[in-house]
Amino acid sequence: MGKMIDLKRSPEDLKKEMAEEKSVMSTRPKYPYGLKIYLDHDTMEKLNLSGDLQVGESFPITAQVEVTSFEKSSRVEEPKVKLSASLQITAIEMPGEEKSNTDKAAILFNKAESK
Repeated sequence: MGKMIDLKRSPEDLKKEMAEEKSVMSTRPKYPYGLKIYLDHDTMEKLNLSGDLQVGESFPITAQVEVTSFEKSSRVEEPKVKLSASLQITAIEMPGEEKSNTDKAAILFNKAESK
């Protein structure tokens, strides 16, 4: 049997990686991976979001989800139990849902006063 090779990163490698991470920090997303919702064309139409969305604007939604996975894990080097879950959105309620379909986008994007 051949000689075992230690694959542990050297202190120099760790310093280099930390320096690289600091330079990348400014380009990282504000929120963790998996929290973004992508709506395709058909879904946008179902939610009556064919109006004028503006990048950077925000609005509230209410969503019904189904838990598709749930995990608890711990590691030797980090004994704190970590939790994670996958949630499948099954329905969304948009603001002004009680209004007619033609009024929804106007209310949502402040293009008209609510009736």
